Amino acid sequence: MNQAFSETDLRHSAHERSGLRSLRVRALGFSLLLVAGAVGVSSFLLATITERQLASELRLYAAQSGNALSNTLRRPVERHEEHAIVAEVMTALADPRLSFVTITMHDDGAVIERVRERQVFSAHHARKTNAGGAMLLNEAIPIRNRGATIGYAYRTIIASDRYDSRPLAYLTLGFSDPTYRVMRNQLSQSAIIAASLVALGVIPAVILFVRRLTRPIQAVSAAATELAGGHRPEELEEKGATELRALSRSFNEMAGKLSRAREALMRTNAELESKVEERTRALQRVNDLLKLEISDKNDFLRTVSHDLGAPLRNIAGMTSSIIRKHEEDLPDEIVSRLERIDANVRIETEMIDELLELSRIGMRKEKPEVMNSFDLVRDVARAFDHDLKARRIELTIDENLPILHMEPGRLRNVVQNLIDNAIKYMGESPVRRIHVSCRRREDNVAFTIEDTGPGIPEKEQAHVFQVFRRGADAGDHAQGKGVGLAAVRATVERWSGKLSLTSELGKGSRFTFTIPADRVRSFPDVAGASA
Repeated sequence: MNQAFSETDLRHSAHERSGLRSLRVRALGFSLLLVAGAVGVSSFLLATITERQLASELRLYAAQSGNALSNTLRRPVERHEEHAIVAEVMTALADPRLSFVTITMHDDGAVIERVRERQVFSAHHARKTNAGGAMLLNEAIPIRNRGATIGYAYRTIIASDRYDSRPLAYLTLGFSDPTYRVMRNQLSQSAIIAASLVALGVIPAVILFVRRLTRPIQAVSAAATELAGGHRPEELEEKGATELRALSRSFNEMAGKLSRAREALMRTNAELESKVEERTRALQRVNDLLKLEISDKNDFLRTVSHDLGAPLRNIAGMTSSIIRKHEEDLPDEIVSRLERIDANVRIETEMIDELLELSRIGMRKEKPEVMNSFDLVRDVARAFDHDLKARRIELTIDENLPILHMEPGRLRNVVQNLIDNAIKYMGESPVRRIHVSCRRREDNVAFTIEDTGPGIPEKEQAHVFQVFRRGADAGDHAQGKGVGLAAVRATVERWSGKLSLTSELGKGSRFTFTIPADRVRSFPDVAGASA
């Protein structure tokens, strides 16, 4: 038992340590998640505000730069001075914020392109292709790549100084501010560094806080393990937060009650074990006495069989010898009395033999085998065929008798005694019938042997299974010795069955004995038939 408690304690202790570690890890992870979330949200808001401010400034710069370059290119475009146009464009591309310049001539559709950042130009070209080439004038349009804004495109016209002249060309400029990308990267790095610094500061604080929080819980856990191991733990200190104080107080009360209950249970258990040992010794003494009595009874029965049987047989032999030798010389009254002596001696000898057989029923070990109970009952009925015909009795047997696993000889003795009893006590009943049937129950099968004899008075029914007890109204026509039904009851109880009687004067008797369900192998469902 101590080893079992020790193994249980170890498992509980390991489980509790794992639970405390899990609590600390969860608290630390939750704190780090809060820090990371706060830093991430702050970085996102800062990046969003910065992006909006830079984007606003870049759009304004795009409009100013586009209008200024349009004015600068007016005269070279009007004169078709390509070298001058290219020179002005290259000068403009010296600005690091300008990514590309496209000039489309109005009269002949010639295009002059100069690109400094291919990524921005490709993204603009893809957007223009998807939009069908349409683009608003004098408005900064975002240039996006994979959902992110990487620059702005600004489109305007190059017109002559004349008031009513048509546009000379269309000027498209692409702008992207490298300082924005640098700033965004710096913000991301700053956010990571800030989160790391905050985490380094938070982790020790969280560990100290969780350790302080879990120390009382760990004390309760250790005390609970000790209590589960059968020991009374020391009282916990009621300190800390209100909830922890309440927990410690409740645990102390529970531990006290459980310890007192355990001590009382141990005392009761010790007293019970002492009583059980005493009762066991008493039962052993009774069992020894019972074995001795059984042995004495068997010795007594053997002695009775020998000491009474031998003189009785001698008496029977002498009376038979006297009758054979001197029957003609003796008066008829003397011969009649000698014959009565011989008959009574034979009856007493049979009684002694039946008593010996009754005593052996509980001593002999059963030898079970699988058998068909219908065939057995039918064979028993055939053995009584002469008596049944002589007394004009009809015997019927249901065919739905089960296949059983038990000793055939014991079942044959029970059925034979009950049928023989029904034949002997049939009397002068006008309807002379014996019926053997069987029905299935939840935990057993019940065999019934029913007759139409005169019945047994209710006051006699409780005694018919006792040795040498016969019904008061049996009369001289019944030749039973009062042992058969006692043998039936002993045999049925030997296989854990029950024997019962139902009878009513003038309406016959019904003897029912049961066989446990674990001895039944199969139970055919067929109609009854005559034997």
